[in-house]
Amino acid sequence: MSDPAFALSLAIVVALIYLVVLRLIDVNEKEPFWALGLVLFAGAFAGGLAFLLVPSTFRTLNVLGIAVTAEVAKFLALGVSVAALEGVGRARGFSELNGLVDGVVYGAAVGLGFAVGETFAREAAVGGATLVGGGALTAVWTTALSGLSEGVFGAILGAGIGGALAARSAAQRALLPVAGLIAALIVHYGYVAFAQGGSLAGDQGFVRAWVALLLPLLLIVVVMVQGLVQERGAIADELADEAAGGAVTEAELARLRSPGARRGAYARALAKGDLTGFMAQRSLQNRQVQLALTERRSRRETDPTRKAAIDDEVHAIRAAILAAKQEAGTGGRAPVGEGGAR
Repeated sequence: MSDPAFALSLAIVVALIYLVVLRLIDVNEKEPFWALGLVLFAGAFAGGLAFLLVPSTFRTLNVLGIAVTAEVAKFLALGVSVAALEGVGRARGFSELNGLVDGVVYGAAVGLGFAVGETFAREAAVGGATLVGGGALTAVWTTALSGLSEGVFGAILGAGIGGALAARSAAQRALLPVAGLIAALIVHYGYVAFAQGGSLAGDQGFVRAWVALLLPLLLIVVVMVQGLVQERGAIADELADEAAGGAVTEAELARLRSPGARRGAYARALAKGDLTGFMAQRSLQNRQVQLALTERRSRRETDPTRKAAIDDEVHAIRAAILAAKQEAGTGGRAPVGEGGAR
């Protein structure tokens, strides 16, 4: 029996959980909620549309069809999302996308959104509990696993697009997104084929599904760790000469280089009940990290036209940081919220 009210409630709760998790992934530079929400929604729309338009015999009963439906839908949704984010970036002078780590985060967002949209469409149409044996608890775990797997495959797509954003040659920028799509298709196909190699009912099915997901999940973790380490290096290298201009002081640079020191500063602000100060401090530090990443992109870029455009972004981010600090110095809080200078 269909239950649209339950479907909507489930979709909202799961989406909020995913949004918080996505926000926590990047310890160096938090992606703004509005951007994550946009990409999550795009993925959810793609998931619901795929459920409605693609025949179930291809979408759910054919191993290749399962992979193709999900990954092509997510790829298109991610492409539209990236275009939208870049459009916002051009309008305000700098982009939220700064390479591999951001690509992985937004790719995971579109994948998790796809799972939310598919779950909503299924529950609204026929009720998910009617499709899964083993009772309500089994249905919950199946839904959770589905969301995680779609997020992992989406992260692979995002790695291709994030790599393209940081690529130096036009050929790499064109081929890396396609390579990401092909890799996601292969991994998704292998996951479904292995997971369905035995019975999907009971503990055996869950064990096979989790084992099938383990390797791509570990791969994404390795990519994220490597990317975060590279970001840490960019913070140390690119911001060392910003103290003279006031964008990043020596004390601020020391905190930026130490996630523990940043968390300690946040905790002290929260302990004092200074929520506004906490938000302003975190927003300013996020923008300072973005300055470092954008300066690194500029230093590595060899094409004069692209380098000039990236240099314009550097100037815009630096100006936003200085304006925020000036506002804070006059007694106000740094106006570097999620919608502007983060």
